[in-house]
Amino acid sequence: MDGAATVRCRYNFVPIGPRPPMKIRQLVLDDAAPYHALRLRMLRIFPDAFNSSYEEDSRKPLAWAERRIVPDAAAPHDFVLGAFADTGELIGSVGLAVESRLKQRHKALLFGMYVAPEAGSRGVGRALLTACLERARAIPGLEQVNLSVTATNERARRLYESAGFVTFGVEERAIKVGAAYFAKAHMVLRFAAVPLRSSSKPERRDNEP
Repeated sequence: MDGAATVRCRYNFVPIGPRPPMKIRQLVLDDAAPYHALRLRMLRIFPDAFNSSYEEDSRKPLAWAERRIVPDAAAPHDFVLGAFADTGELIGSVGLAVESRLKQRHKALLFGMYVAPEAGSRGVGRALLTACLERARAIPGLEQVNLSVTATNERARRLYESAGFVTFGVEERAIKVGAAYFAKAHMVLRFAAVPLRSSSKPERRDNEP
């Protein structure tokens, strides 16, 4: 999604040229290997764009990717979408995970927006985002989608803003890559206006997990 000092921001773009033929669908077990390869490639090329690191994730087995993309009975609404070129090559992906705890099930996290550099600037990121949010809106009880993006990645932030996301906070020094720190902008998209309800109970001072 992002890159150092915006120089590496080469994916998740507003399209500026003809869109290549592509198909977007939910990933299945047979897609685990190309998904894992794409993910590792993006972590290696754009280390400041993601919280995960290539060094750690390159040691994860293929079974990890299989578990991530295959629907699970404990998380029936979670999914990972893939964008495929007309050649059948996986050129992008994005995932959505609904919070599992009772008090947080109205929220979901958009994660892992990857678009291969050679497919950048052609609307792949926008198409993935649109498909992801269309599917998210159909999830029962889901009211909002959250995400985080490297704060200096203006192109990605503009893409998310064009879909209705707004920034509600910036975490300075959120990740450290080598000796460099990068801030993360936390963004939210609310599907419908939900009135905030104040509580008459005394304010709690703790921050329980």
